[in-house]
Amino acid sequence: MSLYNAVWRDLVKKLQKHIGRTGSTRGSDSRINQCATKIVLHKHKAQDCFT
Repeated sequence: MSLYNAVWRDLVKKLQKHIGRTGSTRGSDSRINQCATKIVLHKHKAQDCFT
């Protein structure tokens, strides 16, 4: 589980940077968390979260 947590945390940081670059950060934290969970657990692609 600790490996999962480390991967998830790293992914959240990357997604936050990505969203920061695209502009809309307000209210996106829960979206980032959901996205990171989907990617780690279900092997989603990051761009699927932002379309």
